[in-house]
Amino acid sequence: MTNINTDEAYDLWVLLAQARDALYKARQRELAKYNISPRQSAVLFIIQTIGDNATAAVIARYLFRETHTTYELLLRMEKENLIKGIRNRDNKKRVSYKLTPKGLKALDDSLKRESVNEIISSLTKEDRAQLKSYLKKLRDRALSLLATKELPFPA
Repeated sequence: MTNINTDEAYDLWVLLAQARDALYKARQRELAKYNISPRQSAVLFIIQTIGDNATAAVIARYLFRETHTTYELLLRMEKENLIKGIRNRDNKKRVSYKLTPKGLKALDDSLKRESVNEIISSLTKEDRAQLKSYLKKLRDRALSLLATKELPFPA
């Protein structure tokens, strides 16, 4: 591993955090017109993608969040009738989540992603490929420091 000046590393970390926060804020503003948050949008997408195995623990891994934090979000989303928890017949403690019709509509609305497309389109195709490579490298290194072996999505 290459040695790096601490100030340079921190400057890059701050810039990455600022970029992420600005992107998140733009997405948050876009989704507000549908009365959902980026986190709720992510949960809807995850549930739709993984289907019957969408438990709080699995969803938490996808979100890089603690299970109890994710569970609280799921409870709020259930109260908003975006999702429905279904108890397993064999294991009553195991709850998996499904989208309600309102949740399906919210998911459909959230798939438009105009703000994301507009922001990312400022990069060339080559820039996007390079950025993707760099971000994967940073993510994988951070996960190795966290001793996280399991990626919930393709590498």
